Amino acid sequence: MRVIPSLSQLCKDMTGYDFIELFLQSKFRSKIKVMGGDKLRIDAEVFADFFKPTVSRIISHLAYMLTKPVVQGCAAILMVGGFSESPMLHEKVKSSFRNMKVILPDEAAVLKGAVIFGHEPTTITERICKYTYGEGSTHRYSKRCNHPIGRVQMDENGDLRCYDLFITHVKAGQSVKMDEEQPEMISTPITDDQTAIGVDVYASSLTNPQLTTEDGCNLIGKLRVPISDTSSGSNHKFGISFIFGGTEIVVKVVDKESGEIMLKSVDFLG
Repeated sequence: MRVIPSLSQLCKDMTGYDFIELFLQSKFRSKIKVMGGDKLRIDAEVFADFFKPTVSRIISHLAYMLTKPVVQGCAAILMVGGFSESPMLHEKVKSSFRNMKVILPDEAAVLKGAVIFGHEPTTITERICKYTYGEGSTHRYSKRCNHPIGRVQMDENGDLRCYDLFITHVKAGQSVKMDEEQPEMISTPITDDQTAIGVDVYASSLTNPQLTTEDGCNLIGKLRVPISDTSSGSNHKFGISFIFGGTEIVVKVVDKESGEIMLKSVDFLG
């Protein structure tokens, strides 16, 4: 392994020793040789240890995923991506899942799959959601609220309201079909004179998020829906549903009074 001058200089600036000097002072000095002044020869055993924590986490995660009902009956593991070409990872996967076929394609499978999808989108009919998707919401505060206590403030009507609530439309790990519309959720204005409602779309790494302020929750899109007729006040109903297809989510908002439909595309890959 060649040690680039900038790395050696960085070590010297921070510790007073250059990179090779630090190595020679470490517990690995008997297994490392300096070659030509700017190169290190490292025993294979030491180098392999660098990868053990990552490989172990991948194996643990695979074992966990294979317990999920959605993958019951799975008979093969397809390894794609740059790190999947590591012989250490490949051999560990094969030895850990002996009852499954492990496939390592010779070509860039992810890139090829993206090209195929671009030319023929119907080749993918179903996908597993990586994240939980939903919308931010609010409701009147009650001592019987069954969600974690978050932001509670007085609204324009003088009522206490709970804000930043996460309303789930589809959960992480859930299978969704191409262009399949998910169950509709009903939303209403907060005040009688409200002239628009906002729909904030969130993605969360949690399976059952309760608040949009939780760690792992990110705003991925915003939609503003005008209310042309305010005569129904806060009883004006809007149906909100998510449609999954391709590389994006489509948020569909239906005005239950006028029948008007608004669609908004949100990046699915974020």
